[in-house]
Amino acid sequence: ATATTAPMGGAHAGFALTATPGDMHNPPASGAGVAGVAGTGMTGAATGRPSPGASANAPDAATPPPHAHRPATGQATEQAAGSPAGNAAGGVFQHYTAGLPADQVGQVLGQFLGAPVTPETLKQSAQAGTPLYPAGDTQQFGHQEILQALTGLQSQAQFVQPAKLQFDAEAIKQAVIQELSKATGGVVTKRINTIAEKTIDFIELIFDAIIDDDTITDTIKALLLRLQIPVIKASMSDKEFFIYDDHPARVLLDRIAEAGVGVSSHTDPGYKLLDDTVNDILAEYDLTTDVFRKALDKLEQRLAEQQALARKKEEEAQQQTLRGHARKTVLKAMRVVTAGKILPEAIHPLVLKRWPTLMFNHYLQYGKENDEWVGLVEALRDIIESVQPLKTAEDLAILLADKDDILQTARDYLEAAIRSRQDIDTVLGALEATWQKHIDEADFEAEAVRDAEARLDELAEDDDDDLAEKVGRYQPMPEVPADFTPGTWYQLHMGDDHIPRRCKLSVIVPEDANLMFVNHKGELVVEKSFDEMRAELSDGRSEIIMGHSAFDHALQSVVTRLNPGARPNRPD
Repeated sequence: ATATTAPMGGAHAGFALTATPGDMHNPPASGAGVAGVAGTGMTGAATGRPSPGASANAPDAATPPPHAHRPATGQATEQAAGSPAGNAAGGVFQHYTAGLPADQVGQVLGQFLGAPVTPETLKQSAQAGTPLYPAGDTQQFGHQEILQALTGLQSQAQFVQPAKLQFDAEAIKQAVIQELSKATGGVVTKRINTIAEKTIDFIELIFDAIIDDDTITDTIKALLLRLQIPVIKASMSDKEFFIYDDHPARVLLDRIAEAGVGVSSHTDPGYKLLDDTVNDILAEYDLTTDVFRKALDKLEQRLAEQQALARKKEEEAQQQTLRGHARKTVLKAMRVVTAGKILPEAIHPLVLKRWPTLMFNHYLQYGKENDEWVGLVEALRDIIESVQPLKTAEDLAILLADKDDILQTARDYLEAAIRSRQDIDTVLGALEATWQKHIDEADFEAEAVRDAEARLDELAEDDDDDLAEKVGRYQPMPEVPADFTPGTWYQLHMGDDHIPRRCKLSVIVPEDANLMFVNHKGELVVEKSFDEMRAELSDGRSEIIMGHSAFDHALQSVVTRLNPGARPNRPD
């Protein structure tokens, strides 16, 4: 008989709750208070569904239509489906970004920059093929000059490999001026225009919020910080960067943070992949929207390959856990029905091999909260009782009366699971031979046997309910705490002498009150009991890693801080 495995990645696998193997980051089911859920790829742009990071609570009427970003040339098609003009009514944005009404974001951004950010200004910018920045004059550096200077900073060590987790807007501004002064022999005669300066300040606020985000490891924060200059360039080149969730530069930042949820070491293969993506961006001179989109597509392809490997490992880890629990449950039931019993060697293949396999497979598929499970255990109990030495005439009478029914029940169970008729005949033939041996050796008066046969109804004992209770059929299932959701990521306490680790809850076994955690590679890391995990969450030794879009969460934090009246959309 071949053991089968429980279905993977479903809400219920017979007796356990399992996470979908290979998912990078599944947020907690509630999602309350989360700015958005990190997505994968250009979902919003491709399908018209809410883009990655859009508020899960936004009403359907506020769902943004497919948004067409500006092509790499910087030109836009007027009135294109999903363009600012087509996505606004009466000069107001009609969608949500970072979980907030985009019109609120535009107002806060416009007030901060000192220049309006509205559907009309975006439309005018698209028609003119120019950004919303003043041109250079005798007093200030223009947009193109600043972008060119930023390109020069892109390869400077202090920005490519920051010494600490800090975004220094003033240092960037000074570096821009120094870069621009090279053309005039080091003489600085102009300043950065105010809108560009404020844009750098606004991006500083965004990165400060990302750095303060405990859901992101310091390793990944440092990686994101390497993109500070490209992000400034993206925001200066395209004001839609702040208004639409599905801007490729934003989605790329989110994807790096999401994919790196469990990455904490520079030697991790996952870090190498993300680092390569950052290096590709930094190597690009002209950072158009299309460049970010291509980098995102390439990253998604490589992540898919890594995720396939992680999925396979996690499936193996899940199966190992589920099969281990199934074995323990079967052994427990076996101990109940074999305790104090004699097992003739001839029936060992049936009761110690074939029948445990039947129970194992059934349990993996359906658990034990069903009558079929009790039926399997009862059938095994009857087989074992039937081969015990015959001590009285009553024992012989019961065997003679029950053996045909026991044999037929056993055959029905075996034929439903074992293809080899020869194997079934062999193990059941050994059972019949054992019975016949006991019958032949019985030395009771014929009259005593006849009397016992007449009293069979009195001799039979109905202990099915007692057996069901012993094998767990009617035992209450431990309640799964609300905080325990398969797919949720945790910062796990690994012991007082070990550093915490980021792991995903992959399997919940309620019957054992047991939790199984894997790392981002799908490898089994640790198992914890409900009580142990409850205690760690209560005293802060372990904690949930909330799943949200890194950029959208940061943008929402900045906007609500600058304008306390702005609040994420909530259902009534």
